[in-house]
Amino acid sequence: MTPQEPPTDGHPPQTHQHATASGSGQVYQAGRDLIVKRVLLNAPSVLVLVLALVWYLTVYQPGRTPSPAAAPAPGTAAGSLPSSSASQSSQPIRVALGYDRNHVDNFSSSMPNCSHWVFNRPLSSLLAPTDDAVDETWARQAGGIDLSATNLNLIVQSAPGMAGVSVNGVHVIIVGRVKPVTGTMIQGGSCGASGSPRYFTVALASDQHTLTPVAGTPLPGVTVPPAAFPFKVSPTDIETFQIRATPDAGASDTVGCNCLIRWKLAVDWFYEGTFGTWLVDDNGQPFQTQSGGSMSYWQDQEGQWKEI
Repeated sequence: MTPQEPPTDGHPPQTHQHATASGSGQVYQAGRDLIVKRVLLNAPSVLVLVLALVWYLTVYQPGRTPSPAAAPAPGTAAGSLPSSSASQSSQPIRVALGYDRNHVDNFSSSMPNCSHWVFNRPLSSLLAPTDDAVDETWARQAGGIDLSATNLNLIVQSAPGMAGVSVNGVHVIIVGRVKPVTGTMIQGGSCGASGSPRYFTVALASDQHTLTPVAGTPLPGVTVPPAAFPFKVSPTDIETFQIRATPDAGASDTVGCNCLIRWKLAVDWFYEGTFGTWLVDDNGQPFQTQSGGSMSYWQDQEGQWKEI
């Protein structure tokens, strides 16, 4: 082996070990730079994974059974006023609905066969009642829909201890319009009522859903003149509103909308600086009124259906 010659510049010789150490540092630096670059390149993916984990733990909440969303009450359209039973006990008025022959007089005592209904079922499934009991109550219980007109009676008074409540008006809330129902058409018997109610009509297919005061004839020879809102009520001063709703657009419209209209009533009141509304419906369901059809009707005669 040939011995190394001493350096000529006076410095100790650089060994191979020192050179190897310098190479390891360069490799380490290059490896660290590569890792940083890879982290920066993969940062969006890492962020997405973090956000997904946060959502999974906080929003989705594994192991929790989600509760179903509350559905609207039957017959109530989304965004409409609440049910007629909501907060009524706190209102200064009380409203009772009459919808059978003992309350509904249809504006004239001389109007026989004043009610008609359509049933989405065959005649054979309708049991003819005895004692001429085909009236609004029977028809509703059997699933009948009012044809040509809906007649109802509202009795309005103030709550106990609250005198001088002003009833400013009654208007219609249209819930919906759908295709007319086809089926069996039944004509009811005569009906009538005593007393002196206020008479109003409303055209459900018109743009104006307010009541129009009209004259009525509750008894032969007795005419009640039209009377307009507002009215004052108290616990003893009671107002009765006889309302006839038709599926047309007004007096000049003799055809109607050729549809089934679902609707509610709203009684507007004012008391001691506060306005409010009392909603009226058919036991939580909207009233239903359909334009009359051209098919033949059936009538109860001594417990048997007879075509008329």
